[in-house]
Amino acid sequence: MKTTRTLAIAGFALALMLAVSAGPRPAFASSTTFTLSASPTTVAPGGTVSISGSITSGLSKNARLTINYDVTGPCGYTDHASFTRLFKPGETYSATALYTAPACPGTYPVTGTVFDGSTLLASASTSFTVQ
Repeated sequence: MKTTRTLAIAGFALALMLAVSAGPRPAFASSTTFTLSASPTTVAPGGTVSISGSITSGLSKNARLTINYDVTGPCGYTDHASFTRLFKPGETYSATALYTAPACPGTYPVTGTVFDGSTLLASASTSFTVQ
């Protein structure tokens, strides 16, 4: 019991130190927007799913942003895609990719992230179901 309490206090102290040392987040980190959608949301194995995304840069400068997409699912399924694109301030970029549904039935979460260097600017998620 004492060890658990000591570890909890040490963990809280470490989290507090990291939060204080990190300082405030840059204002632009939350103003970049990212949306993702899947259509259809239910598909047969081997069917086609459209994954659509839209990103609007909230930065006040030109920036080369990295966009990552990760798909996970049942039967140990994983897929990853990443690309980098130059964005002007306030620019919106939208794209749709056709995706072949895996053979294993279940729900497949799709998660996307947008980074400026190592700073996470935005994230979005959607999912589709194979049945």
